[in-house]
Amino acid sequence: ISIPPTNNIAIGVDSLENVTAGSNVAVGNGTGNALTSGIENIFIGQSAGSSTSNNINASTFVGFAAGNTATSSYTTLVGWKAGFNMTNGEDSVCVGAYAGDTITTGDSNTCLGYGSDVGTNTDSNSINLGFNTTGHGSNIAVIGNGSITSWEPGADNTAALGSTSYGFTALVLVSPDGTKWTVTVDNTGTLVVT
Repeated sequence: ISIPPTNNIAIGVDSLENVTAGSNVAVGNGTGNALTSGIENIFIGQSAGSSTSNNINASTFVGFAAGNTATSSYTTLVGWKAGFNMTNGEDSVCVGAYAGDTITTGDSNTCLGYGSDVGTNTDSNSINLGFNTTGHGSNIAVIGNGSITSWEPGADNTAALGSTSYGFTALVLVSPDGTKWTVTVDNTGTLVVT
């Protein structure tokens, strides 16, 4: 077992055993044991970041096998096997057991909730909130899984959808027979249904 350089904290068998830089914290067997030149990372939980070998910086992996193979800087993975298959998911946040465990190379994703995940392993800038929520692609936000039946404000007559500064371009509605209708507005303020 090697002794990590100055300003590292390593607690556990094989924890930070290959690191050559400072300011890392690793707690648990095998945590960050393949990290080499990365700085200012935190690994807590058995095998958290265990195969992280690149010079990642400023990432936090907390939970059993969280970020097991991640080589992603500025990434936060919290929960049992959160981001488990991630190899390069820069700037991502995944919180909850199995959260973001499908991600391999997609960047800038947010997955909050047990099993919340992207639609495909390379999606980027995908926001997925709620229990077992699955994304619909890059640059798309999904709130809730297929069991959610309504989105509501915290109290009656208290919230707007959009504002005078930021509006929506279209609203897609589904009729009882399954037909999808797109509602837009023309330059005179008239609603257009197609």
